[in-house]
Amino acid sequence: MIKTIHSYLLYILCSLCTLCVSCGGQGNSTERDDSKPTADLTIDTALIQRVEALVAGRVKMSDEQLCISLYDLTADTTVYQFRSQTPIVPASCLKLLTAIAAMREMGMDYEFHDSLFIKGEIQNGTLYGSVIVKADDDPLFESFDGFAQALSEAGISRIEGDIVLDLARADTLKAHPTAKTWDIPYHKLPLLLKGHERIRKEFMFQLNANGIRFHENPVFAAHDIANRDASTTPLLHRLAIDMASCGAQAIAGETHRLTEVITPMLMHSSNIKADALYWHLQNVYGRLYDENLIHHFLRKEMDIDYPTSGLIIHDGSGLSPQNRLCTDFLTQLLRYAYGKPLMFLYLIGEALPTPGAGERCGTLQERMANTACVGRIFCKTGTLVTLGGSGLAGFAKGSNRHWYAFAILNIDMPVADARIFQDRFCKEIVK
Repeated sequence: MIKTIHSYLLYILCSLCTLCVSCGGQGNSTERDDSKPTADLTIDTALIQRVEALVAGRVKMSDEQLCISLYDLTADTTVYQFRSQTPIVPASCLKLLTAIAAMREMGMDYEFHDSLFIKGEIQNGTLYGSVIVKADDDPLFESFDGFAQALSEAGISRIEGDIVLDLARADTLKAHPTAKTWDIPYHKLPLLLKGHERIRKEFMFQLNANGIRFHENPVFAAHDIANRDASTTPLLHRLAIDMASCGAQAIAGETHRLTEVITPMLMHSSNIKADALYWHLQNVYGRLYDENLIHHFLRKEMDIDYPTSGLIIHDGSGLSPQNRLCTDFLTQLLRYAYGKPLMFLYLIGEALPTPGAGERCGTLQERMANTACVGRIFCKTGTLVTLGGSGLAGFAKGSNRHWYAFAILNIDMPVADARIFQDRFCKEIVK
């Protein structure tokens, strides 16, 4: 007991001495010690040995069928590489690039806007003038029913004039020519990606369903050319749209956040949302830089010269069998996202699938469940069966509390065998 008391008194004395030293012996010193404990940046050599043993002991897989990159984000250093500079089919792992570039170039708080305007006078339930729909190529917009209801609530039961569609995308979303056409089927496209003619028909259908009759009347029309094909007279068409919209009153609208598109795009690997976002990036922002916006992102943010890098990017989904990325690029892309705290927290907290149970499994359903990977692996899957392509890329929390970025790409082999190896690799990281 006495020995314990002596030890306690000695601890207090040492603490007081330390305090005096830190204050420089001056009770009114304004100097502060702002230093913070630094994280342990020691490389996990045991992890390197485990990964090397896994790769060396693999079966049913040749060197040409495998590429790997593992990067310690906490220590900011490469841990392991295996053919990491070899361009290979990334399949849906390409969606990581689409998502990260979109968040960087448009901002994580970016929103798609879809609005309804009216212009003219309302007399006895009749609008003498124009109804204007201004819509982004929003992949989350599902129906014009709300817009039609807004017209009814404004006291409109008949339109004498015209209906003007001001659309960010007037044509139909299609897969890149190098991909299979059936990978993005027309009947599954969101409404605003089905083309001008179908969009107009759907709007007219909802007007009728809500008891609103339309009579095209040039006397009250804003400008006849506003409803013509924009591809034939683009400048006049744009001028007519602007004239029709000038002084118009907004009566309804929908907004959808960029992250509402990215989450299902990554979680459930939605090809339609990925390609819709890719072309939205290009159509809306690409012209500001006079180049493909993905290429702009690679050059400005990642210091990669796209034409000479060996990378090939045809779409935003990874559907094209001619796409090429390397695992080193994927880990550097993830490293870039890790350096953006809000982006990183969103990816691991909401967008990327993680093993376990429930909705957060996404495309990792039944993979690595009931293992140490639960809550510590956050990654994007990729599969292109026609080429025997499979991939896994994302973040991992190691047993040393370090964050890692990893990428594994397989080609020309059974997808089931590739997934077994990928899952084992993840288990070695978190062991």
